[in-house]
Amino acid sequence: MDAPTGPHRPPAWPANAAFWSLMVIISAINMGLFLRIGFDLYEPAMFLDMVRGSAHRPFVHRTLVPSIIHWIHELIPRGLRLSWDRALMETPWVMAVFRNYRWNAQFPAVHVIGLAVVYATMWAVPLCLRALLRSLYVVPRGFERAAVLFIFAGLPSCFRYNVFIYDFATLALFALGLTMMVRRRWVFYLLVHLLACLNKETAALLTVIFAIHFTRRLPPRVFWGLLGAQVVSQAVIVAYTLVRFRLNPGAPLEFHLFDHNLTHLPTLRFSDTLVAVAVALGLAHDWHAKPRLMRDALWAAPPLLLMSLICGYIDEWRSFWELGPAVLMLLIPPVAKLAQVELTIRPEACVRDRP
Repeated sequence: MDAPTGPHRPPAWPANAAFWSLMVIISAINMGLFLRIGFDLYEPAMFLDMVRGSAHRPFVHRTLVPSIIHWIHELIPRGLRLSWDRALMETPWVMAVFRNYRWNAQFPAVHVIGLAVVYATMWAVPLCLRALLRSLYVVPRGFERAAVLFIFAGLPSCFRYNVFIYDFATLALFALGLTMMVRRRWVFYLLVHLLACLNKETAALLTVIFAIHFTRRLPPRVFWGLLGAQVVSQAVIVAYTLVRFRLNPGAPLEFHLFDHNLTHLPTLRFSDTLVAVAVALGLAHDWHAKPRLMRDALWAAPPLLLMSLICGYIDEWRSFWELGPAVLMLLIPPVAKLAQVELTIRPEACVRDRP
């Protein structure tokens, strides 16, 4: 028998199988934790009200995920929907689950569809973040898998009070938007931006990042055309939702500065403070050697922090998810260095200003 002429490389399928098996396990654990936190606890944004378009403003303005759930439900023939509802209502353990989570048991089919859509958007988060990581860095596959698993497993720590059905889509679409910026896939970027605008008004921060980063990195005609398309699409969507849901209860913005944030800021958990300090140190480490787009993406921090302080819950990491993709990608180099893993920034992530 001839001796092998080169180094033996083990097959990749065992590592791939282990990775995807762990992803499935983590997704099941995450979904259980998210259900325990609660999808249907905050009265202004109850699940069925979101799907029907009768929730309070501003939550009802965030129409992407509720609309997908509604469209899927409506595509099922009415007779089949009714028989499905009947079968679920006659299943004791299903009704026990509904009672446990305090869901409306009169329409179980739409809840099942909604959970499936939310589960899919939850899966989109690690997949979109992995796409962004691959667009920025060349790292060993084992390190990439470990980073994705760690991020996926850490999602529940971002929630404290409740889970909204559009939350995972917010993080996934922001990561995908940054990925399309890095790759300069402008048609796909505009599509992602449109979906992000339908999902949540904070998609405007993508436009801010685009304007800051590409001002001197694109030909003027391309830059102004892309910027104008984003501004117009967001303005149309905001105007449409304001008019369509003008009779809904609530206001275009919620205010929690006095009733929550000023009372909770002095009592922030020590663990949250420790995480914030560690993240700040990781971001500062070798700052100028990191991808410029991710650094410029942090210009979204001041307006997001201000909005969170006035309108959101400052003591919940979910409030800052629009910063999540950039922060995580900026932490990859110091983590790789700490783990003694070779990392290379891709050339397309180091685009210089045009002359």
